[in-house]
Amino acid sequence: MSTLVNGLFAFLLAALWQSTAIVLLVWLALKCIPRVNATTRYAVWFAALIVLLVLPALTSQHAPSASTVSEATRVTSTRAVPFVASVEQNVPVPAFHVVPALRLNVLPAIANAVVFAWIGATAFFLIRLTLSLIYLERLKRNSLPVEPAVRAGLRRWNAAVKGDRDVRLCVSDAIGVPVAIGLFDSMILLPSDYLALDPNELDYVLLHELAHLRRCDDWTNALQRVASAFLFFSPAVAFACTRLDVEREVACDDDVLRVEPDPLLYANCLARIARLAAWPQRDVAAPGIFMTRRGTSVRVERLLDGARDRGLRILPIPFTAAMLAFCLVVGAAVFAAPALTFASPTGDAPVTDSTAHAGSQIAFTGDWDIKAWPKPPTEASGAPPRRADFFAPVPADVSSIAPAINLSLHYPISASNTSARVSLAQLGIEPAALQGDGRRVHFALRYDAGTFVCDGTANRGLAKGTFEFLPDQTYVQKFGALRGASLTPRQIVMAGMFDLQLSYVEVLGASGLREVSFDDLVGLKMFGVTAADVKMVHEDFPSADASLITGVRMTKGDPADIHALHLLLPAAGLEMVIGLQTIGVTPAFVSSLQKAEVRDLTADNTAALKVAGVDQTLADLLASQGPRGLSIDEIVRLAKQRQREASP
Repeated sequence: MSTLVNGLFAFLLAALWQSTAIVLLVWLALKCIPRVNATTRYAVWFAALIVLLVLPALTSQHAPSASTVSEATRVTSTRAVPFVASVEQNVPVPAFHVVPALRLNVLPAIANAVVFAWIGATAFFLIRLTLSLIYLERLKRNSLPVEPAVRAGLRRWNAAVKGDRDVRLCVSDAIGVPVAIGLFDSMILLPSDYLALDPNELDYVLLHELAHLRRCDDWTNALQRVASAFLFFSPAVAFACTRLDVEREVACDDDVLRVEPDPLLYANCLARIARLAAWPQRDVAAPGIFMTRRGTSVRVERLLDGARDRGLRILPIPFTAAMLAFCLVVGAAVFAAPALTFASPTGDAPVTDSTAHAGSQIAFTGDWDIKAWPKPPTEASGAPPRRADFFAPVPADVSSIAPAINLSLHYPISASNTSARVSLAQLGIEPAALQGDGRRVHFALRYDAGTFVCDGTANRGLAKGTFEFLPDQTYVQKFGALRGASLTPRQIVMAGMFDLQLSYVEVLGASGLREVSFDDLVGLKMFGVTAADVKMVHEDFPSADASLITGVRMTKGDPADIHALHLLLPAAGLEMVIGLQTIGVTPAFVSSLQKAEVRDLTADNTAALKVAGVDQTLADLLASQGPRGLSIDEIVRLAKQRQREASP
């Protein structure tokens, strides 16, 4: 049931943004192309409606929630999961596989509420549509045929080509405007008081309704109403349906003008009949000559526009432009559509003692991808290997694949990503497994926190798929005891993604970092902070927290240089020392300035000298000249003078 709800919610979200994009592009395309007849406009908007109904169902993306993972794939302890990898050949692979650029996490309660509300509203609109069709059938049964004497005076109607449909002409006292009732039994139904109209005016009305039936507007109108029932929540769909209603009526007016070439006479007829009609009209599931007052006024304006194209053929250029707009949205739907994940509402709740015992039964899903790197040219010649170029194209030859590949893991619920260089031997995958088309790849990655069971397909050096993370029960219990706080399920899977080992946590605690948040622990591990780094920094800065120590590595600082700079500038705090390292201040630079006995050589002034262009060469020169007691301003002027002399 949850899978169905998740899929429907993904469909609704996709329909909302895709309908907006398609309608906007179609509207712009028709605005930019002049003199597009109503028939073409109607065809374009109807094609847009079909795309709006079908595209979201084909492109909506969602990942299953953890609770939907098969119990058969779970184990009581991830230590029992064998480290295996296998490759199956001749498995069909899609022409392309796209990792969504945007992922949205949705609580199941919200998804359930939205989906069930949509189901209820859609059922209401479909029931109303069904009742409207039943009402039309009742009108058919209770209607009476137009008297032969009246039919004999309808010259244009009698001469009109009815097409392949057997159209009956009837009257009824239950309606206020003419309607074309079609589907399986075609009928034009007139209000009884319309029989008193002038025969020419009645001819216009009948020719208009006949055009609806010849164009099969009864069927397209029914499909339009079904689409609007399913997509009632989209303002863009409502706008598209409004445009369809107007263009359908204008196209039928153009069909009438084939018989009556004077648009002024027909426009006067419409205006006169519209004044006699009772407003508002009852909404019926059938096309009619009058639906809204605004629609009638638009039709009269179009009739009186002498520069308008009144053709009845679909113009190829506007229709092609609309198709290109559809292609743009289809591309966006495939390559940029957000993927939904449905997290348990307790996904961030701590794992208590009761749940820790079942820690291995908590499952998490995400995505992974692999890119094979080409061997560096130096490897083939026997020279020392160097790092492969990640941006190089995927090698076509198996023999040119490097023994290590780039493996990325993505956990959508916390929007966490990790990427590491992993050897193929560690995955148990042969280079040939990443070549060719249609090969299914299975492998497992075991870390202290748990095991990633991965499944996917490989295609010409690229492999993508989904993983299920199975936490380790012992790790969950020991980590909680070590830290004095239980891990949340999100933290458990992140501990696995970033290989946060228990021994690493223990060593950091022994080095002086005890009250550290989980996210700071992950940051320390990501940037390679070691226990020795922590001890060295704490010798000079006992109050330094995890974020500052991580900052040392983030700026590619050397803890040994941090220690040396602190000895030279003891008044500077750790943040200032990190800043000095960032702009290139080294212990040698400060030492040379101190040998020259520069006045007021504080940490701030040292940074100012570096920014002003004082380099190591000038600092060494000042040191070699002995104590001179120069001021900061004098050294800056000296640096600028040297720069002017060095410039050509």
